[in-house]
Amino acid sequence: MLKAKITAFIVADVPSTVEFYERVFGLELAYMHPSREYAELASGEAVLAFIGETFVATTQLIGDVAYVPNRSDAPTLGAHVALWSDDIDADWERALASGASVAAPLSDKPWGQTSGYVRDPNGIVVELCTPSVRAAPSSSVSGTQRHRRTSRRLRPGRRMNETRGPHRTAFELRREF
Repeated sequence: MLKAKITAFIVADVPSTVEFYERVFGLELAYMHPSREYAELASGEAVLAFIGETFVATTQLIGDVAYVPNRSDAPTLGAHVALWSDDIDADWERALASGASVAAPLSDKPWGQTSGYVRDPNGIVVELCTPSVRAAPSSSVSGTQRHRRTSRRLRPGRRMNETRGPHRTAFELRREF
């Protein structure tokens, strides 16, 4: 079985991107290649990596596949990084105070999370959010254990749909939009 473990973004300047993610989001450098063209940040169970444009070009890392460079003054990719927070208000304020630019403000979502979106200096969208009301799938956690781990994750004082709670179907969520 394949497992997603690393998500990597191609950026112009790996060291400055790493510094930004350390300062703004509190992630820790797990590995920096001696060339400083590849780095991995510890971000929980998965790894967030950055690959330098020079490295991609000189090694033909993705062959002859063309890509659109990440830039703050260009449209963003059709993807984003989501970082779960145990203290969403404090993490949001730290991100803004540290230089992240707001893409969409922090708000409570109908599916039970609180989230907001910022852009990093490369133009990559980063979602800061409370953990999902659904536990992350795991082959090592039984359904009963997974159900026990799920809990209300909105900011204090917020309420979810009291008739269905966090167990609404995807169809019910789609109808709300």
